[in-house]
Amino acid sequence: MQDFVTHQGSECYIACFQNVLRNSGIDIDETEIFFLGEGFATCYEKRSKGNVVDISIRSFVHESIETFCEKNNFKYEIYKDLDSSSAEKLINTCIHQDIPIIVKMDSGCIDYNAAFKNAFGLGLSHFVVVIDEFNDHFLVSDGFVPTVPATIYQGAFGREQFTRGRNARGNECIVFSKEHIAELSKSWNKKEATDQLINELAVSLALFISGEGNQRRTTAENTFYGVNALKALVQDLPLLPDYYGEQFTEHMLMLYKKIRMWGVMGSRFLLEKTIAKLSEEQHLFDEQVNNNVRLLIRSWNTLSLMLMKIGMSKRTGDLIPLAQKINELIETEVGLYSLILSHIKN
Repeated sequence: MQDFVTHQGSECYIACFQNVLRNSGIDIDETEIFFLGEGFATCYEKRSKGNVVDISIRSFVHESIETFCEKNNFKYEIYKDLDSSSAEKLINTCIHQDIPIIVKMDSGCIDYNAAFKNAFGLGLSHFVVVIDEFNDHFLVSDGFVPTVPATIYQGAFGREQFTRGRNARGNECIVFSKEHIAELSKSWNKKEATDQLINELAVSLALFISGEGNQRRTTAENTFYGVNALKALVQDLPLLPDYYGEQFTEHMLMLYKKIRMWGVMGSRFLLEKTIAKLSEEQHLFDEQVNNNVRLLIRSWNTLSLMLMKIGMSKRTGDLIPLAQKINELIETEVGLYSLILSHIKN
């Protein structure tokens, strides 16, 4: 894997898969993994934990990888809860046999970019591809460094920090076999994948507008999907001081991270990349659609920052105006998705 090239991704785990497959000679990117894996589905859940009501908003980025691989009969091995010595042996074996391996890290232990410096103690995870080792370092590929805008990193990661980071996340490793990669390479048809991408994009946006959940995903009580998920968020925002009590700031900051990393913005970044890709390669969308998607992301960025500021300042009275702004953005988002669907149908 000496000629490994790190490509920009929209989320760390799916970026790792993209980079492993692309560096194995397969013409694929994360948009195909995400939409063919049915990952675009905003989900809102509300759970009671003691005296605190916890809310979660997410899409299915990680689940989309599993679904994509199931659909394409692509197998890989996930190792969890290894002891440190066993994990080290596994990683070394993969490196020496030139086998791709993804390792789960504690974000707070990553020291190659300042973007991770405030993550210590938060229990956040981050995935990297391990390419090689030398002296007291590993050579890693990170396709999603959470800077603004997101960047990539390919370079040294100190062995001590690397070991501490993987130990903190249970030494979870994802290992690929050359045989299964070769099988996927043989069966992968780019033209068919593009047709499927367009179809799955249409299905996903239609489901979002209808508020229906994807049947592949488990539907639980107090769970909402698509536009209904965002409406549930709007309805609950003014109630967050009651839900969170004395832990208001802590939970608000976690909600902010959920919206930015797992819930809303990650999937919208992948949507933006998909629209741009289909505009360039298939001439499916005009510049207006591309601009509107970028504006949507910018608006979610602004509103998520407002949420964070409310959490830090405890100015709970600002939650009602924020809810109103999100409600307006929901209408904009539904209109945009309807516009995208009209382009696909035409």
